[in-house]
Amino acid sequence: MTAIKLGLLYLFISFKLKYGLAESSSETLCPTELDIEKYTIQELIKITSAKSQNDKEFKEAVGCLWKNKGLVNEDGILSVDDFARELEKEFKEQVPKEVAERNTYEVLNYCRDVKGKNPGETAVKMLKCLGQWKVQHFINNERAESY
Repeated sequence: MTAIKLGLLYLFISFKLKYGLAESSSETLCPTELDIEKYTIQELIKITSAKSQNDKEFKEAVGCLWKNKGLVNEDGILSVDDFARELEKEFKEQVPKEVAERNTYEVLNYCRDVKGKNPGETAVKMLKCLGQWKVQHFINNERAESY
């Protein structure tokens, strides 16, 4: 399984939205068995697509991390402003500011209806949606460049 994980980690471009363990006493300590706190969002997108949407342990770990980062609340509602800010910051590490802003807007529009019943379900659904957006974005850009 380790070789599969390592192979999956390098397939996507880097959005480096880092996840960390709880940094203050008011934050919940997240499960560390999966060791996902070190992964970037692009790595989590790929891992999510390889996992079952019903993988409870994975959902709980990702949901806890997203909740601690303020990206989703206890009820599973995405904090759109905080998520957009983090995503745009990571896009800016890869592309010019204008492209980062446009990509962030496109992601938010593409994934606007994503909702889960709890933080983990919302996080996993959003990661899957981001993965779908990346594929669609790549296809659209390839078509535009071929004309």
